[in-house]
Amino acid sequence: MRKLKRGVGNWVDGESFWGREAELAAFAEYLDEGAHIYLTAPRRIGKTSLLHEAGRRLGQRYAWLIVDLESARSCDDVVVALTVATRPHNSIFLRATEVFRNAWSALSEHVETIAIDDLTIKLRAAVAGDWRVKATRLFETLAAADEEIVICLDELPILVNRLLKGDDFDITPERREQVDVLMHWLRDMSGRHRGRIRLVLSGSIGLEPVLHQANLSAVLSTFKPFPLGAWDTATAIECLLALAREYRLEFDDGVPHRMVELLGCAIPHHVQVFFDLVREDARRNDLSSASFEDVQRIYDTKMLGSHGHVELVHLEERLLMVLSKAQQRLALDILTEAAVSGSVGLASALVLAGEHLPPEAELRDAVRQVVDVLEHDGYLQPKSSDGTEYRFVSNYVRDWWRKRHGGFHQPVANRGRS
Repeated sequence: MRKLKRGVGNWVDGESFWGREAELAAFAEYLDEGAHIYLTAPRRIGKTSLLHEAGRRLGQRYAWLIVDLESARSCDDVVVALTVATRPHNSIFLRATEVFRNAWSALSEHVETIAIDDLTIKLRAAVAGDWRVKATRLFETLAAADEEIVICLDELPILVNRLLKGDDFDITPERREQVDVLMHWLRDMSGRHRGRIRLVLSGSIGLEPVLHQANLSAVLSTFKPFPLGAWDTATAIECLLALAREYRLEFDDGVPHRMVELLGCAIPHHVQVFFDLVREDARRNDLSSASFEDVQRIYDTKMLGSHGHVELVHLEERLLMVLSKAQQRLALDILTEAAVSGSVGLASALVLAGEHLPPEAELRDAVRQVVDVLEHDGYLQPKSSDGTEYRFVSNYVRDWWRKRHGGFHQPVANRGRS
């Protein structure tokens, strides 16, 4: 019987990777067919875990490069991070650094011995001023390697959002042009080296809504969308039971189902955090089993308490990265309205927009833009078939949001009453 260890860190693989066999098979099939992939999913669904586990399983077929762009602030940084990501593959790394040899006279002949920080500094100096020329040569070099290569550009949307909006959230023509150049260059590389290099784009905020704000969505047309959803109820229950076996914890009948029901959406990270809290509670109280009353108490006091704050405050942080100051306030109010009232209609959202946006703003467009971000990034989903009413995807996020923000919020339907 397979053993499952707790995995509540940044990502998991191997024995701790659970319930994604069908998704992994489809992901590998697309890559084998030569597709470039745009991996979309809300936070904590397991995108990064899927990338790492796919790399572990497909490492005999592809050189697997995971390029972390979360701290990148320029197109130069993309080239630097990509080059550094080749380092685990020595022959490819030596090929990649050949692109820069003429630009750094101080480079040691034994480049593989240079510390990462020193290498990054040297690369940044070598790339400065002509990133497209160096990046294009780098792709040509990678495409000529003995192995076919998968390049996972993780957190590309964060970089694109930074380039597009700066620190003042102002999309200027110059910033739009910079993003347009980067995305068209990526599309060019994806076509020019098809069959030798596969690109995978992913991130903790949605790339398409960010590009849409600058009318650049069309540049994603060459990438195969690959949405990654939450676990279904059966998979989440199997995970909880496997964890319980491993840690010798008994569940009363129906308790795993109740845990998933409380969450409302079986986001893998939330499922494992919930189990971890239940197990710790049983251990502290010298119990060997967990009851309905136990999991309800832990949900109310721990999941929705200070522990939940630590787990979920990042949702607000990521959301605030994508939107302007006025849009941020509108998004927070739309989510609070949905949490307090059970759902939010577009008519109510228009009322809220009128409170936050300047008189000259086109309120319908502003509401649609914010709601699209909230839907794409997994906060809200349509409640009505005509798309005029929305509710939270996750009961857990809804309950936490209501507890955190709902105390001083008056629902739109109640305003104006005496």
